[in-house]
Amino acid sequence: MPDMASFRNAVGTTVSSTELRPKLTKLLLNVTIQGSVGAVQVVMSPESKVGDLVAAAVRQYGKEGRRPILPSVEPSFFDLHYSQFSLESLDREKKLM
Repeated sequence: MPDMASFRNAVGTTVSSTELRPKLTKLLLNVTIQGSVGAVQVVMSPESKVGDLVAAAVRQYGKEGRRPILPSVEPSFFDLHYSQFSLESLDREKKLM
């Protein structure tokens, strides 16, 4: 039975399938702003931080003219939570996962 997890390249060295997996270049994230009907879609690089995502989501929300209108578009006034039922917000300096 052939080994499906690895194969031999032209030189004869073994390369595992995890080494062949392409690296992520962009992430498509859905962010729901409380009171809004649907999620805002934001495309970010994997090296971005939570604070960058908050800023991009608020900017996109305002750009799309969604309702309810936000009292401010200053990203520092907003926090990112795992869900609407979670009181703990994510650290702005953490990388996106």
